[in-house]
Amino acid sequence: MNQAEQNVSILRDPSLNVLILAGGKSRRMGRDKALIQWQGITFLERCAQVALKISDLTAGDLKAGDRCDIVTPWPERYQPTLPPELLKRLHWCCDPQPGAGPPQAIAKLLTSAPATGFSWTLVLACDMPKLDPDLLRTWRSHLGGLSPDTIAYVPRWGDRWEPLCGFYRPQAGPLLQKFLDSGGRSLQSWLNTTPLIQPIPLSPEERTTLHNCNHPADLDSILEADDHKLINILDKYRP
Repeated sequence: MNQAEQNVSILRDPSLNVLILAGGKSRRMGRDKALIQWQGITFLERCAQVALKISDLTAGDLKAGDRCDIVTPWPERYQPTLPPELLKRLHWCCDPQPGAGPPQAIAKLLTSAPATGFSWTLVLACDMPKLDPDLLRTWRSHLGGLSPDTIAYVPRWGDRWEPLCGFYRPQAGPLLQKFLDSGGRSLQSWLNTTPLIQPIPLSPEERTTLHNCNHPADLDSILEADDHKLINILDKYRP
């Protein structure tokens, strides 16, 4: 393959680094969100499974050129909770500034290895248990068609972004760090004031897949939804 063919291949199917953010203080939830169980597995395990499926559904593994990192200050806390067949497909990355929050972590990770070696980085919060790998794979397929100047491809619902389920080029890192160094704090503010961000419009159904569990009430809502589904199924079989 000559250089021109390689360039076309990269544009059509850019390499992807997935960063799963785990290990926040979970003050609002009152317990470690990564270890909350839903439908028999932890939030962290579910997120890791989704990350692998974004790359290759049939193999359940990352294709050549892709990588998945779990970003946490406590790998020893989470590694024993994951099945061995999943662990061997994952990498572990130390949180560059524990306790500083997602904006600082994202800025620093995008400007360091391994993210700098990939065309795009997908940042995922581990507390979105309803993530749909098919939808994320569709969004990934759009990356090769974006303008070379686009530095981020992020879902948006109304005037609210979903930055912890967004795709970022390495060039976004220094711009985000400059924003933070100048006193900025919110990813929402950065996305609203930074040019070259491509929004991903969401349908109401797609919005539900990005349900974020920050509070006990958020978790209760998905548990109640499961209960309603079970009741509806049982109703169908009642004489």
